Amino acid sequence: MEYLTTTEAARILKMTPKTFTYWLEQGKVPGALKLHRQWRVTPEDLKALLKPAHPQPQDGTFPALQEAQATEAPGAEVKPLL
Repeated sequence: MEYLTTTEAARILKMTPKTFTYWLEQGKVPGALKLHRQWRVTPEDLKALLKPAHPQPQDGTFPALQEAQATEAPGAEVKPLL
């Protein structure tokens, strides 16, 4: 299995190694391993990190928005926040 260093992973993600190390320490990179004082991640770990949490549908619709609009009362008035 191929492992990447923090510098290599940070370069792929276009961020500084320091920021990527902070992400590792905060647990934001699932699957990362810490061996002694060095972190290692696999390319699959980076792919999982880059995968969007809520992918946009290909047809351009937004199901959550449509669902919210469907539950509103017919003719309900939207009031401005300010």
